[in-house]
Amino acid sequence: MNSPKSNSSRWMNIGILVIIALLGLNAWLFYDKYQNEKTIETQTEDIAEAEKLNMELEKQYYETLSQLEEMRGDNEEMNLLIEKQKEELRTQKDEIARMIRTTKDYSSIKSRLRDLEVQAEAYLAELDALREQNALLTEENVKLGEEKRSLEENLTQQVRQNEDLSAARTALTSEKAKLESQNVVLSAKVNKASVIPVTNIEVNGYKVNDSGKESRKRYADNIDRLKVCFDAGANDVAEPGNEVFYIRIISPLGQTIAMDDMGSGILTTAEGDEVRFTVTKSFDYNQQSVNTCLSWDPGITLEKGVYQVEVYNKGYLTGASTFKLR
Repeated sequence: MNSPKSNSSRWMNIGILVIIALLGLNAWLFYDKYQNEKTIETQTEDIAEAEKLNMELEKQYYETLSQLEEMRGDNEEMNLLIEKQKEELRTQKDEIARMIRTTKDYSSIKSRLRDLEVQAEAYLAELDALREQNALLTEENVKLGEEKRSLEENLTQQVRQNEDLSAARTALTSEKAKLESQNVVLSAKVNKASVIPVTNIEVNGYKVNDSGKESRKRYADNIDRLKVCFDAGANDVAEPGNEVFYIRIISPLGQTIAMDDMGSGILTTAEGDEVRFTVTKSFDYNQQSVNTCLSWDPGITLEKGVYQVEVYNKGYLTGASTFKLR
């Protein structure tokens, strides 16, 4: 059986243990409270830092949007660029906001905010450069517009002057044509007035022997040479100088006797008709009446019958006659 002293000692030990346990519990509760307070303080600081970063992000983002909107104007290219920049900024803002929500790496977040600020400044600088360029282009377009208006006015004036010149040219052309027509008429009249009249046309046939002696013949099959003589009358209007007469001999069959290698050819009459001629006779004319002759060797056998003779001067028929071969 335990003594009272032993019981007292046991209870004392138990009391000491209880006290120690209570002290340990109090220490643990104090430490836990300290840790909880520290955790709360840290979380409070994190929340404050996150709110601060969010506010900075929102402030920077919306200030940049406002500045971008101030750049908006009538230039479609610039407006499209602003919309593209706003979309890129929104993408970066959303990425930074996600980092603020999900990570405590505030250093990286602040670095991204600085990058966002630098990007915003770059956007604004790009827009400033584009606006200045557009201003220069606008100024250049104004100058070009003024130059265009000036050129159009000059062109209109030039067209008007050209129209006036064209009208004057048309009038001059008409007047020139009228004068030329009058000159043609006058020239034709002068030319016709200067035609030398031909009369006393006489044609005879000859036989030529080996020695060159001529014998006059009347039979066609004995004739080697035709001699044509005529009187070229006086004409004071005709200019003194060389005159050409075209002689046309027409056979009984109605055909012009012509040999190209014997001087035959084609003349154009004053009326514009082409007439075959037999031979030409030219001499120096001095406005006085003169008798002239020419000889022509046809080199062919002539037909029997009545021949017609026509003489042309300056495109006009100026004399005609006939002769007969048996």
